[in-house]
Amino acid sequence: MLALGLLVPLAAASPATADNSAVGYPVYSGSADPVPELPAGFGVHRTLRAQFEADRRTGDGTDFWMDRMLARKGEDPSGDWLFTRGRAVFMKEHDPARLGFAGEVAYWESIDNRSAYTVVLSVDGAPLTLREDVNARTQTPSYWRSEFTHEATGLTVTQTKFITDANVAVTDLAVRNAGTATCRPCRATT
Repeated sequence: MLALGLLVPLAAASPATADNSAVGYPVYSGSADPVPELPAGFGVHRTLRAQFEADRRTGDGTDFWMDRMLARKGEDPSGDWLFTRGRAVFMKEHDPARLGFAGEVAYWESIDNRSAYTVVLSVDGAPLTLREDVNARTQTPSYWRSEFTHEATGLTVTQTKFITDANVAVTDLAVRNAGTATCRPCRATT
């Protein structure tokens, strides 16, 4: 009897309605031309393979049509996630403000909530505090690229990182010294 008494008011309530014409259309932003030119032209047979091979012939092996099409530049509104291409090793949490694979590395699941490794640069033995230029970030399915500076010394660091087919986390650092300080990089810490 009590259960029936509770159900009667629910059955008597009218369903909620909404004015569907007020919903509108989503607003898209980004590049006016989001699909880059196909390096090998379009064909109906093995098109993606043709684009990949054309990029390999003309490039340095780090920039591919799929990367150019899916690139996220600057501060990504969806967060600081690192694309991992479906590898077993991935960053469960990614800290892009530090060099290396900082955050929370995982192999299937988190490995005791630590970074894979971080890289510290030092000048004359003193560790540097680098500032990331968030607007210079580029994230693609194949790699993550970011830039850091240390104004006092004139050092600029371009970091490119990726995870290989064999689940190896790789960080490539290009260090440029526009100043006069002696740079003695790099010390990898875990």
